[in-house]
Amino acid sequence: AGWVASSAEGRCKRPDAAALRLREVLRDQRWHVETHEEDVAGTMERLAEVELQAGRREEAFEMHENAVRLRKVVMGVDQLDVANSVVGLGMTHEAAAQTLEALARFGEALQIKRARLGWKNLEVAGLLNNIGVAHERLGQLDKAQLRYEQALGIFRTKLGDKDPTVATIANNLGNVYKSLGKTKHAIGAYSAARKIRMLHQEQHPLALAETLNNLAGVLMMEGQHQEARECCEQSLSLRKEAA
Repeated sequence: AGWVASSAEGRCKRPDAAALRLREVLRDQRWHVETHEEDVAGTMERLAEVELQAGRREEAFEMHENAVRLRKVVMGVDQLDVANSVVGLGMTHEAAAQTLEALARFGEALQIKRARLGWKNLEVAGLLNNIGVAHERLGQLDKAQLRYEQALGIFRTKLGDKDPTVATIANNLGNVYKSLGKTKHAIGAYSAARKIRMLHQEQHPLALAETLNNLAGVLMMEGQHQEARECCEQSLSLRKEAA
């Protein structure tokens, strides 16, 4: 299943060096924590991200948890910055395969974001997708379907039918439909994802290959063997070209 990343996410080329610098910054900031609480929390979150990239999950957990606690004390529990910090903690749980804990954190953040931003908001939609991913991984397919459908509706309304994120959600939804035995629905979802990913084939050929392969599987289940074979051949060609 595909995640929808927050705008703050990004990979660091040298996480060990970055972590060292951020620890030094944090050490200096803590001398002035009473007047620079938000700066300290932000540094903790950036440090948590690079610790996670470096494979140090316990350190990442510690920094994210400290940042969440600090933001809640300073801002209160219902602020957007608190929600974003909670999402970061949830992603760290997910990286450690602690899906139940991740789901709880995403749910907490969703309540804050819906209250602050309303239902039809892109940040809310991204969280709905990520909650869907967590439900899917836990085998809670009906709940995953609901969240994916909600996310897809918002993204389509806000971004239109040509955006790669819409394709990601449609592909996720197709996976759940397939697992639930709703093959005709799955064909529709995968076909929608394919149409969008074909527009972005040059930049993301493997994403299109993935959807073509998924579509081939459900077409076979529906007895549409020729169409399935064509999708398989196209998927294989894209993977060979990208190798």
